[in-house]
Amino acid sequence: MSNSNYWSGVLESRYSRRRTLAGSAGIALGAAALAACGGNKSSSSSGSASGLLTKPVDTTKQAVRGGILPDMQYSDLASFDPQYGTVIAGYGIFWACSSHFVLTKPVLSPNEPEGGVMPDMAESWEWSPDFMTLTMKLRQGAGWAPQAPVNGRAVTIEDIAYTVKRYSETGDARTTYFNSLNPEAPILNMSTPDSKTFVFKLAYPYTPLLDGFSYAVKTIKLIPVEADGKYDPRTTIISAAASYVDKYEPSTRIELKRNPNFYLKDVPFLDGISRPIITEYASQLAQFKAGRILGMGTFLGSGAVRGDDLIQTKRDVPALNMYQAPVTGAPTAFFG
Repeated sequence: MSNSNYWSGVLESRYSRRRTLAGSAGIALGAAALAACGGNKSSSSSGSASGLLTKPVDTTKQAVRGGILPDMQYSDLASFDPQYGTVIAGYGIFWACSSHFVLTKPVLSPNEPEGGVMPDMAESWEWSPDFMTLTMKLRQGAGWAPQAPVNGRAVTIEDIAYTVKRYSETGDARTTYFNSLNPEAPILNMSTPDSKTFVFKLAYPYTPLLDGFSYAVKTIKLIPVEADGKYDPRTTIISAAASYVDKYEPSTRIELKRNPNFYLKDVPFLDGISRPIITEYASQLAQFKAGRILGMGTFLGSGAVRGDDLIQTKRDVPALNMYQAPVTGAPTAFFG
């Protein structure tokens, strides 16, 4: 199997770029929304949703800072460790509270083209002419959330070095990245020549490595050096991203707050996100229809209104917006 086929298979399990809309920048929601796959026009007797759809509009410029989004969580998390956070129940938390080297560029309109990555903890980067070396510059002005034991300190190159070392030892997809563990994987080593620079040496040219760094799951997420003995990453997630976990009551709720030390000062718009843990689908749907939660985990990717209930839910609550979206993801089988 070739290197390119191997990586195409392993990394094809990522979430669609359109599912990563807003990334960790936390673009606020202006209204509750239902996501639906639209179809061709048909008669009203066949249950057509064509007359129930809302045209997507980017209202980011009209957003006003403030407020708590009442979202939901459908189960407790088995672990808060961002380097082993592959379960869907934790996807939303890791999305909002974890930093990457780069992020997928957000898509704000169905007519906007997909593609490319944008800076996160790597403020900039450069490939060598032979594409065997990737040099990245550490984001300046980034800070950890006001959580013990980091207490809002700046993100340092030591955090980057520890992040990569720890992921190579325990990360959930370490064999897809590190050549010492798998001869098909691209990364030979990573070094930090100065306090602002980290460098990846590759076993072969592989520019899609940047895309791999941007994925929502199964990728290298930032973790502080204090994880080495000063707190337990399985029970606590320490964040340098847009939001952080302020409170966790098992089987009850998870509360997120905006990180005041996030490097982008104008986002996220939200002050926080409240995620009561509601395990039963019927209860989730009832709370959603009643307006007590403004999403069934859809903002942070932990659930949604079932397909069979979409049209009826829209008819029961006309104020909801239902959008037609492209199919995202498909069943995949691969060896590797």
